[in-house]
Amino acid sequence: MGIASYRRCLVTVLVLSALLISAHSALAGDAKHRLVVLADMGNEPDEEQQMMHLLVCANEFELEGLIAVTGKYLRKKPRPDLFRKLVDGYRITDEW
Repeated sequence: MGIASYRRCLVTVLVLSALLISAHSALAGDAKHRLVVLADMGNEPDEEQQMMHLLVCANEFELEGLIAVTGKYLRKKPRPDLFRKLVDGYRITDEW
């Protein structure tokens, strides 16, 4: 298993953990958990797919922020435009 695979698994585990915690809070009647996501999207297409999945499940928690950052494989220029593209696409489907 390469580093990219471990990274994908880690992101998936973190997202699923956040969703499980949120689901538990919702069932317990607690306030929703707040979540801020930092991502170096732009070097692999699966990262955009994971962020879209996160947006689809955003009603389960309070999504406080999406922050584009650099990382090990995206060293030079963060891509906040990818977040905007996903949020705009989500907004269109929400108005549908």
